[in-house]
Amino acid sequence: MQHCLDIWEVCSHNYRLVAIGRYLYHFVKSPKTWREAQSYCRGNFADMATVESMAEHQRLKEIVGNSEVTWIGLERSPPKRWVWTDGAGDVKVFEWTRANFDCTYMKANGFWDTLTCGERLASLCYYRRWKQ
Repeated sequence: MQHCLDIWEVCSHNYRLVAIGRYLYHFVKSPKTWREAQSYCRGNFADMATVESMAEHQRLKEIVGNSEVTWIGLERSPPKRWVWTDGAGDVKVFEWTRANFDCTYMKANGFWDTLTCGERLASLCYYRRWKQ
């Protein structure tokens, strides 16, 4: 376990657990469709990861690493509006490639892109540690 201010990390073969501020983020390597990932995150944690700030985005990019792509909790809902699955508020897009499909993933380089929701990728989940 690595301690660094309010950031710590635990790693295992199938997942990575990292605390950033008031959230615990779980990087789950087991490939799932976007809907399976959402169900898994909601059943085991709180929801799929949301990105509230540029600093949080940068840290999540580091968690994902150089060789991984991962689902995040951003989807296009009717009528073609982008929403966080946990209702976290306004979507602040930091590094966007394009948006041709309805489910969003984060590339290893931190850029966001979309795929059909049936593709199987790793996923980022979160659990709120406390309220500020």
